[in-house]
Amino acid sequence: MESTKEITLYIDGLLEVDREKLLSVLVLAEIRLESSWVLETQLERADVCLCRQDDWQKMGHFRPLICYTDVNSAAEFRAEDGVFILSMDSSGVPTFSELVSVFNQADAWLEKHAEQALPSAPDMPVEASAPDMPVKDIANIPMLTQVIDPPREQSPVKPNTEGSNNLELTGQDTSRKYIPWLGAIAEYIHNLDSDSYYHKILIQSGEVVLLDFEEGRFYSSSEIENFLKDDSLSKNSYMSSIDKEGLKSELSKKKYIERPLSNLLWFLALYSNMHNLKIDTENTVFRLSGWPSVNLPGLRPDHLKLAAFMRTNRANLIEIAMETGMHVDQVKAFVEACHYEGLIVIQNKNNEEKQKGAQKPSSGLWGRVLRRIKR
Repeated sequence: MESTKEITLYIDGLLEVDREKLLSVLVLAEIRLESSWVLETQLERADVCLCRQDDWQKMGHFRPLICYTDVNSAAEFRAEDGVFILSMDSSGVPTFSELVSVFNQADAWLEKHAEQALPSAPDMPVEASAPDMPVKDIANIPMLTQVIDPPREQSPVKPNTEGSNNLELTGQDTSRKYIPWLGAIAEYIHNLDSDSYYHKILIQSGEVVLLDFEEGRFYSSSEIENFLKDDSLSKNSYMSSIDKEGLKSELSKKKYIERPLSNLLWFLALYSNMHNLKIDTENTVFRLSGWPSVNLPGLRPDHLKLAAFMRTNRANLIEIAMETGMHVDQVKAFVEACHYEGLIVIQNKNNEEKQKGAQKPSSGLWGRVLRRIKR
């Protein structure tokens, strides 16, 4: 059923990162909420206010009020009429189910008090008109991005009967940006010999990326996220193995940005359209063991939406795509990216946890790299 009632929400006192996490869960929850929620920039024009528990008293008698707090503090909170508690986990994210419950409670509180404020029928003159109400300028209220569910009669993917580890797409994924020339770099890294630890990648536009598999680090002459601003469809990349002395020599020539190697693998999984994680779509389900760091290169709101769902749900690729409204290829890329960051827990349908990480050989270069990343 489509929501017809609109509720305005004012958010006070949250850090930007916590605000993004909250809104990511709220976007996913919209299909389960009784009304449509929109953000309001002015407290006096809002229907509901959300703030941190430490700040709720300064909000005075504003009701209804949603207090954002951690699980331990929530147990000590003294409930009042029109005050609702929304607890968050250790990563600062509320659960999907609790957000739905709390927001619907606030909705019901508004409904109840609106009915109590109406005069009874005998006291209302027939010719009386409703009092003038301030008209909200809808154009000035930032709307939450809608999650569009894929048509239920058309699954975004169909299983390939020739092999359970492959996916045959029914449509092309246009929901994310690919950097075609990154594919050659991703392929080079995935096919490295087990004895190769140090590498230099020289990109045609002048950027240099140095890889140190021994220490699980990489160095770049500029932020790799800048590649997303480049519209070039093709660039040549010159890749070669170097020794440890060669790596030290390169690092001494100029100032490099140092990051964990897992950050580069995350970025390539999201934007290179080259994947190395084999997934049995029928029997493999996933969940996130933690929240992706806000400092990860190329992290976008779509990834936060996926993270919000996968932190509280255990599902396979198709189920995640259907529930979040995203293309299954985007989900697959996100799962692989999170795997390199050590955030993915792989399970089977019997609820038996397989492993935290990718389905990779335990020996050789990749085994050593993954063990290094997870330290």
